[in-house]
Amino acid sequence: MSGEWNDLPKISVDGIDLNSDISTLYNAEQTGTSNLNQDSDKYVSVDIDKPDENKVKKIVTFFAIIFFIISVPIIYHNVKDYWQMFHNVAENETITVKTTKLSYKDLYDVSEVTGLIGAESSVDVVARVDGYLEKTYFKDGDFVKQGQLLFTIEPNEYKISVRAAEAEVAQAQAVHTNSLQELERAKALVKENFISKSDYDSIVATASSTSASLDAARQSLARARLNLGYTQIQAPISGKVGKINLSNGNYVGLQSGPLVTIAKMNPISVNFSLKSADVLRMKRGDSGNFDIATAKVELLLSDDTKYNKIGKITFLDNIVSSDSASLSLKAVFDNSENILIPGDYVRVIITSKEPRRKLVVPQSITRGDAVNGYYLWAVENGKTKKKRLVIGGSHENDWIVESGVNIDDEIVKYSNKPIDMEQLSVVVNNSTDKKGNS
Repeated sequence: MSGEWNDLPKISVDGIDLNSDISTLYNAEQTGTSNLNQDSDKYVSVDIDKPDENKVKKIVTFFAIIFFIISVPIIYHNVKDYWQMFHNVAENETITVKTTKLSYKDLYDVSEVTGLIGAESSVDVVARVDGYLEKTYFKDGDFVKQGQLLFTIEPNEYKISVRAAEAEVAQAQAVHTNSLQELERAKALVKENFISKSDYDSIVATASSTSASLDAARQSLARARLNLGYTQIQAPISGKVGKINLSNGNYVGLQSGPLVTIAKMNPISVNFSLKSADVLRMKRGDSGNFDIATAKVELLLSDDTKYNKIGKITFLDNIVSSDSASLSLKAVFDNSENILIPGDYVRVIITSKEPRRKLVVPQSITRGDAVNGYYLWAVENGKTKKKRLVIGGSHENDWIVESGVNIDDEIVKYSNKPIDMEQLSVVVNNSTDKKGNS
């Protein structure tokens, strides 16, 4: 440690070498031989205290209060000056405008939704008897007529069954004929008491039994002939067949599933949904007795061309869907040209039968967009007034307005300066120029 003291820079106060004294004092303290009390008048006691944290906090708080007191009036006066400038602009800047009045138009209610084409009816053709598929009489995608022969199942087994059933009928017929003859003879004999009553009853029962056996044989023959007929599978409806599911040579039966599906193509149906509010809007014509079933239904095909036939609504659901707040509808269209294909999507355009008076606004005088909404500027008491619009559709170059403006409002159609806020002073000048333009 003594080496460390020797490395310190030389310090002296009033001619006293502090380095040597401090070193001596340190060594004495280490050895316990300090004579500090003897020479205590040679040393100066120096206390170094840590900063007081409370004092620091008070100083910081003091300067913060001073900064706040100074800055608040500055901010206040700046804001006041800005507001006064803004107010002066709104009060003093005069804009010249031309105005117009809105108008009503008798327009039809039109709704456009997505629809799905579906076959009016479709039938799965299945084998009703078991056997090997012998022959197919059409190709995939053919149009077939009701009653047309489609498939043949190998018929030999069923022909044999028919012949066997015919033989059983013949046999039963012979037995029954004999029993009837026996009965006729027994009737004569019983009158003369040549046979007993019990023998006669037995002959009557035999005749009844052979009659029942004959009926059963005839039913078996009818069933055999029916099964033989099922070996020739005919089209149950007219329409377009799909893909053939089983080819010739396969063993088929009820368990084989559909051999092919036939879809009825004409007429054809289009299924779609319409918001309940749109249905009510169409029913709310001036006459008040509009039936949506009389609405005109048109189709816009996937290539954006309009279908050349008008449809008729044949179904309107009686329950509004709680998920979509819409009603399911179906319209039927003539499809004699086979243009419409089941499973394809189309745009369905529904137009009311009667027009209704609607308030319209030229699109050229409106501002905004479909996302943020549309608005226009009106003049009220010589000041600008923003009118936010609720758009209910469009017609040519006009917006159909549901609410937001009234027929008597004075609407700005031109201004010599841009209007960007309300309560601007305006001067209305609707005079015409020399060319007659307003």
